Amino acid sequence: MRFSWRLALAGLGLAYLVWRGLTADLYGLDILMVAVVFGMYASAVDLAWGYAGILLLGSALFFGIGAYGAGFALDRGWEPLLVYPLAMACASLLAVVIGFVGFRRGASQVHFGLIGLALSLVFERIAVSEADITGGSNGLIGLPRPVLAGVVDLSNSVDLYTAVVVVVVVVVVALYLLQASAWGDAVRAVRMDERKAASLGYDVLAIKLQVIGLVAAVIALAGALFTSVNGTAYPALFGIVVNMQALVWVALGGAGTLLGPLLVATALKLTESYLSDAALDYYQLLLGLAFVVVVVALPAGLGGVPRIARKHAALLLDRRARKADPARLGGRR
Repeated sequence: MRFSWRLALAGLGLAYLVWRGLTADLYGLDILMVAVVFGMYASAVDLAWGYAGILLLGSALFFGIGAYGAGFALDRGWEPLLVYPLAMACASLLAVVIGFVGFRRGASQVHFGLIGLALSLVFERIAVSEADITGGSNGLIGLPRPVLAGVVDLSNSVDLYTAVVVVVVVVVVALYLLQASAWGDAVRAVRMDERKAASLGYDVLAIKLQVIGLVAAVIALAGALFTSVNGTAYPALFGIVVNMQALVWVALGGAGTLLGPLLVATALKLTESYLSDAALDYYQLLLGLAFVVVVVALPAGLGGVPRIARKHAALLLDRRARKADPARLGGRR
């Protein structure tokens, strides 16, 4: 998509969020908050996969760390403004350690992804087994809404909605500006050809570690916001479903677009929230089929539709021009 398309879609999305914030009931605001939080999660995964070519099979590892970090803070009365950044830092540090060990040893993208996936499943089992700390299989439930610095009370859904939307918008805009900067060019260079990028003076390992460290921090922030809205943190947040959903959102929305995964994740989460348990089973099946169709027919995802449309429109116009001007065909009539 060209920047004009992205700007138009971003404007429409922001206008929708403002409109819903003014018109939705409290339950509707809670659902929308969870949806946009997962949208930010999808955009972060897209930065790693779509721009850097790093497949995060275990992204839920960082989401769960953020969720439980926020859960501990809310359950025990710790200051969120201190604990949330600490959880983000822990997730980022863990991602950098995994990346350093993996990429330094020459691990492939798939191997790196499998390491993250294995660790996320290990953390899920730990969250279940350490019931005295984590609440076991039920997790931490009935958590209060955050109060920042003992002054800013976000227990009201409208106030929390405003804070969540502002954070999501700021983070996604920051990710967009980063990928459009010289640093983003270096990231894309590493994705396209690591050896050539290294020959041009780029520190390939450092760039990869920067990407996964940043992405892990953003995903952990998404996890913390999820717990702040939902009032719960549970082991399944580390699980395979959350891991795979993120990849589906990026594939459907279009890897390397940021906005596409954000919109798709938000829309799909909103749809899920209003389905019954019986309908949800069929919905997951349809979503899986849609994923297969998009991967086969639209490798660039839904975000690549405008580019494909422009390409076909240009071909059609060129054919019409050739028919109207036989001289373009070499003078044959």
